[in-house]
Amino acid sequence: MHKKSATAEVTLTEDAKYIPDDSSLEEDLMNVEQGKLFWRAFRQLGEDCQKVLELFFQKVPMEAIATQMGFGSEGYA
Repeated sequence: MHKKSATAEVTLTEDAKYIPDDSSLEEDLMNVEQGKLFWRAFRQLGEDCQKVLELFFQKVPMEAIATQMGFGSEGYA
């Protein structure tokens, strides 16, 4: 005698696929707030300062930044 087993297919909605724990949610909120604070301060910088930082974060060498920005030396950048 064999019993036939019943199986049911379960599907998850998009909302149910990822449920973060509280610590993860708290970290995410902190990161968002830090990002907002950074961009608020960044927008207050002058255009040249913003450009230097953008190039720096793109890992452009300081010598190239100085040349591109028209600075006398990489130390000035």
